[in-house]
Amino acid sequence: MPHSLDDLGEFSLIDRIIGRLGDAAARDILVPPGDDAAVWLPPPGATVATIDVLTEGTHWRRDTMTLGDAGWRAVAANVSDLAAMGALPEMLLVGMTLGPDVTVEDVDALAEGLASACRAHHVRIAGGDLVRGATTSVSIAAYGTARMRRDGTPALLRRSGARPGDRVAVSGTPGASAAGLALIEA
Repeated sequence: MPHSLDDLGEFSLIDRIIGRLGDAAARDILVPPGDDAAVWLPPPGATVATIDVLTEGTHWRRDTMTLGDAGWRAVAANVSDLAAMGALPEMLLVGMTLGPDVTVEDVDALAEGLASACRAHHVRIAGGDLVRGATTSVSIAAYGTARMRRDGTPALLRRSGARPGDRVAVSGTPGASAAGLALIEA
């Protein structure tokens, strides 16, 4: 089994990632993962799109998170943005920059983290891009659908729509992540 990305090669690595994604890979769309671009028929409603980039050293560190954890977090961040707008997640495009110390096993873990989060959030990966670089990062573009109101307008939730007296809900404890990192670094 090859342990370096160079031993495996780009197209074999892409095939390996798609295999590791399992049912999280959108193999049933018009042009599935593995081609130059993905093509799918969007469901009725307004398309909502977002993108987030998570970079090693800025958004996570290998001594506190695995690449699988980073993949899970990248999916969750994007799905959260869609949910904040009132959209249901549909498809993801994933860009990966793999740093010089990344191994095949690291990529396996990253793909498994992405797949696990996709299953948890009912979203699939339609395609992506893969490059080598100085620092490891995961960039996800997420596409979702907002339902339409009877008057034909999308039922979006926007920051500008908040009003005094509205209820705000959070999950977890605000500041807990920063506090946990501070404890690790102490």
